[in-house]
Amino acid sequence: MLAAGTAVCALLQLTVRDRWPVFSMVVYASPPVAMAVVLLATSFIWGLRKAWRHTIAAGGGALVAAAWWLAASMVLAPPPEGPAPRGLLRSLGWNLERGEEGWDAVLAEIRAHDPDLAWFVEAAEEQPPPGPKWHGELAGYDKREAAGGMLFITKGRIREFRQVLKGDSRIAEFRVTLRGADLTVLVVDIDGTSYRHRGPVFEVLDAAIAEVPPGPLLVGGDFNTPRDSFFFDEWRGRLKHSFEAGGRGMDGTWPTPLPFLSIDHCWVNDRIRVRSCVLPMTSASDHRPVFVEFEVGE
Repeated sequence: MLAAGTAVCALLQLTVRDRWPVFSMVVYASPPVAMAVVLLATSFIWGLRKAWRHTIAAGGGALVAAAWWLAASMVLAPPPEGPAPRGLLRSLGWNLERGEEGWDAVLAEIRAHDPDLAWFVEAAEEQPPPGPKWHGELAGYDKREAAGGMLFITKGRIREFRQVLKGDSRIAEFRVTLRGADLTVLVVDIDGTSYRHRGPVFEVLDAAIAEVPPGPLLVGGDFNTPRDSFFFDEWRGRLKHSFEAGGRGMDGTWPTPLPFLSIDHCWVNDRIRVRSCVLPMTSASDHRPVFVEFEVGE
């Protein structure tokens, strides 16, 4: 039963993926690394029963699933050429786990990266009473809070703010002037419940992307949706995934310290040139931050 179930999951991952609600929960719950673990357990059970042919088959399947995960997760973008140009900007996107590991650790990480703009989700405690707001310690930033514990900061100026969606999933739009350039940033925090289909939220998000004014655009946050999701297919003609464009290494962002799911993303349009994208390991949250260095193009 375990082996047959894994085969069905592999078939869904290779075909319809998370396109349809009836299958999406299975797809989200069965990344290749999970299939490898299940097949390894299956091989062990058959080994105890001395069914050696089945043991070898399941063990081989586990190796194939592990290789699949490594191949799908490893990104080797070309390294940046030459010295960093003048005018390079830094962005930081991060799920802060509502400060479970302490706000001092969060502040230390932010200060170490010194971003020019940053967006955070789960950036406030879930239950009252609230204490002093931790981001008051960040000097030199224009700040704006949004529904559901979102926070946006920039060394420039926030010209406009719009709450696109609120509830279990949240989308907020920020229009910013930074070093003379006007940018639009869409911050996303999608409900990670496995049985919730992502389609309705992506419909709202796609409409918001279509409505932004011409110019540089960043779309970032905790999507709770894998990088190879069906819903990102239509983006790839007009947006680039920052880690695919400038990252090197494994793409997993959750859960630390052994992140194997790529669910935190930053996408940019053709007015943004990504120089590098790094996913630092940190103990300040169960999510890895997404740190991008970029230029604003003409």
